[in-house]
Amino acid sequence: MAAALTPAPVVEHQADRRSLPPYIDETPNEALERGHTAEVPLLTGVTSHETAAAVTGGYRAKITDSLKNIPNYLDKGMLCVYHK
Repeated sequence: MAAALTPAPVVEHQADRRSLPPYIDETPNEALERGHTAEVPLLTGVTSHETAAAVTGGYRAKITDSLKNIPNYLDKGMLCVYHK
């Protein structure tokens, strides 16, 4: 029930009686699968103390160790990227 109440894009159709062309005519997942997305560069980074209080214990040590020792760790271990 909670998922139905969260904000989400509304897919519009030609036959929805609005007399306007659809602005969103596919779901975000459909757009990703079909490659209908803009190629926008992404710049990201972290500071040495960012989320220091949120990530603690063994998980923090594992992430820190992986960032130091595994080349391109963020690309291989942390990110899910759609490729066509």
